[in-house]
Amino acid sequence: MKKVLLFLVLISSVTFANAQDRIRNVWKTDQYINIESGLQSSTIKNGWSSAKWVLERVDNKYYRIKNIWKPTLYIHIEHGFAQVGTIQPGWSSAKWILESVGLHYRIRSAWKPTLYLHIENGKIQIGKIQPGWSSAKWVFESIK
Repeated sequence: MKKVLLFLVLISSVTFANAQDRIRNVWKTDQYINIESGLQSSTIKNGWSSAKWVLERVDNKYYRIKNIWKPTLYIHIEHGFAQVGTIQPGWSSAKWILESVGLHYRIRSAWKPTLYLHIENGKIQIGKIQPGWSSAKWVFESIK
């Protein structure tokens, strides 16, 4: 059983590494993380590169989330709130843990591990969550 679980973890890790994805919310299924007008979760138009992301593997546990449209911009919480911007290589505030929750993922801060990206209050933010919140669950939709 342990070998099967390890295999599944490795498969999910490989799937994310440097793939282009859209990140869709589970609670509000028409909402995608994008930077069309700053960091937001909103409906998008089909061709928006502002809603396309690359998950850059930092190590075996962490990812950085980089935008395709503006590839110098990463999601981070360096100043205490969710935002996009340029980062320094060592910033833990730009590192994320993808926690599998069934078919979905929670995006947890590596820097402040009790904080997650969510849209519980209508806009994208970082904060503590309740276990059942679908507003903190995300689907990574591969872009082909």
